[in-house]
Amino acid sequence: GDEDPTRVLIEAEPPQPLLKENTQDTAAIGELFSYRITVPSTPHSAPLYDVRLFDDLGASAADLEFVRVERIGGTGGWTPVNTGTSTNLVIEDPGAGIDIPLGGQAVVEVTVRLLDTPNNVPGLTFINTASWTYNQLDANTADERPGVPGSTPPMTIVEPDLTMEKDGPAQMLIGVPGAYSLDIHNVGGATAYTATITDLIPDTPQGGLCDTPPGQVTARLFEADGSTPVGVALVEGTDFAVSFDGVPDCRLTLSMLSTAAAIGPDQRLIIPYQALLDDDSQEEVGFTNVAGATQWYSGDPSVPDALVHADTRVLTDGTVGTLDHEDAHTTILFAGRLMYEKT
Repeated sequence: GDEDPTRVLIEAEPPQPLLKENTQDTAAIGELFSYRITVPSTPHSAPLYDVRLFDDLGASAADLEFVRVERIGGTGGWTPVNTGTSTNLVIEDPGAGIDIPLGGQAVVEVTVRLLDTPNNVPGLTFINTASWTYNQLDANTADERPGVPGSTPPMTIVEPDLTMEKDGPAQMLIGVPGAYSLDIHNVGGATAYTATITDLIPDTPQGGLCDTPPGQVTARLFEADGSTPVGVALVEGTDFAVSFDGVPDCRLTLSMLSTAAAIGPDQRLIIPYQALLDDDSQEEVGFTNVAGATQWYSGDPSVPDALVHADTRVLTDGTVGTLDHEDAHTTILFAGRLMYEKT
């Protein structure tokens, strides 16, 4: 008869589990993303005092690291902080305590980073589980009770993956520009940032296309069909940079600079340009360009403290017939002939 009726009610009706939600379905290596935790998942019929949240990131199948925690909702003057480690989190307010009034909830977002480790590979799925405790009486640690944990749905690690298709004229005339194009397709599940595209311009003893720098270089993003534009045309010097190293390197390099030039999943970056045959090129000789995407990032490397993953590729012979990061195209000099017949 002397028992606190609120205490009896809590013991008879424990609060519902916490709700832990993903704020996105996938994450790229190095990317920051957040978990949202609502405690309890539905409002409780009695106050909950000195709530503490526990999240062992090391128990996840993926390698994660704590970045920050923010308060999203709830009443009272509490501020959440992580008093644990970067992988074994304890979210609480050591001063005021996270107190949830009758019928209330507390909502926080925990931001973590997906680390660049051998364990974190594309296609890996993982979940994350958080647990919690509460007091039935304010500031009474002897009265602490465990809450029911909650887990997220599975998330999947994704990464950008660039392929290259190079096109150009089958034949060219000396003095007449030929139209070439580089078609870079992101077949991965994450955005590719600050991609570097390298085109090895041919230069041989029989001639080539290296004496005159390529010109009329433009760049634009398109949907997967290659014809539906995404945004406006990219601006040279702002969104991308063009450099050309002449003889003996004969290398055209295109560097994407801005987030406007980031290639989203299933988008294409198409780069047309013009090139001229060298004056000493010989007739019926084939001149082969090898081009490819040689580097890209899983996140924006210009963001402060970014720990994004870089993918680097090496150009070989273009692997014609295989859809991968590189391709090749051969142009033959067509000199033209006049035939005279006298009858």
